[in-house]
Amino acid sequence: MSRFLTIVPVADAVATVVTISPQPVTETVPVECAAGRILAAVVTADSDIPGFDRSVVDGYAVRAADTAGAGESVPALLQCTGRVAMGRLDTGAAIGPGTCSYIPTGGVLPAGADAVVMVEYSEEAADTVLVKKSVSHGRMSSSGTRISGKGRSFFPRAGGSRRRMPACWLRADVPPSPLQKSRWSGSSRPATNWCR
Repeated sequence: MSRFLTIVPVADAVATVVTISPQPVTETVPVECAAGRILAAVVTADSDIPGFDRSVVDGYAVRAADTAGAGESVPALLQCTGRVAMGRLDTGAAIGPGTCSYIPTGGVLPAGADAVVMVEYSEEAADTVLVKKSVSHGRMSSSGTRISGKGRSFFPRAGGSRRRMPACWLRADVPPSPLQKSRWSGSSRPATNWCR
């Protein structure tokens, strides 16, 4: 028996590995069990992500026209009608002329508001907010900006390579797209962190 391994061409080695490797199977899983799996079929977004306009800073949701000419020496005076709660699409009262609402980063822009004044350019005095800088339409808000638009398709790669995708692209109330089982390759997540 030779003390040395027999060298074979790369193509032959690959062919041997392919013949002894188990064939991947696809299965349908709920979205909460999709983490760590490989996409096996096309997934299409059925809605805009996110489906609302939001603030990109902490500040006050306003009508841009109400801040025209505002500055440090002559601030615009707006009545604060409330606060926008994070994670809620119901933002409460709409923003009308001369009013505003406090809004955190990521908060849903209330109806009637078309801009956000950064908290650094404002000052509170009871229910009145002094706006010390004018803003233009769409300023400091993600109006019209989407991570993914409705109808955008996400395709699996040939060979089953893992692709990152927003979990919200899979609907939990209908059968999700088939996903191949795959264990986490990184050490930051345990291999058992997927549904069976």
